Amino acid sequence: MLQLVFKDLRYFLSFFGFVVITFSLIFSVLLPEAGDSYTGISPVFSYLLMAFRTSIGDNDMENYQGASGVALPVWIAWSALMIIGNVVFFNFIVAVVSESYEKSMQTQRVL
Repeated sequence: MLQLVFKDLRYFLSFFGFVVITFSLIFSVLLPEAGDSYTGISPVFSYLLMAFRTSIGDNDMENYQGASGVALPVWIAWSALMIIGNVVFFNFIVAVVSESYEKSMQTQRVL
């Protein structure tokens, strides 16, 4: 039954990964100095981590401060990621998991 849920979530996970990678690239262009904020990991992975944390609702604003001259584009990108990550993706995942649960319950009733 767990395999069925992960099979149904493969499109969600791939699209979510694409969005996180896209926003990490946007932040790496807009905030070149923010990659050093996570000590011990590479700057590339730090941007991925920063975009992922933002997309799941972790509002750590420390990484987004100090964007001289690009403050408006950074906050537009941050707002877009918050809306896409929190509202759209969490509604999407609830719908997919509910559908998977309904399929598994129908399968159990038949057996």
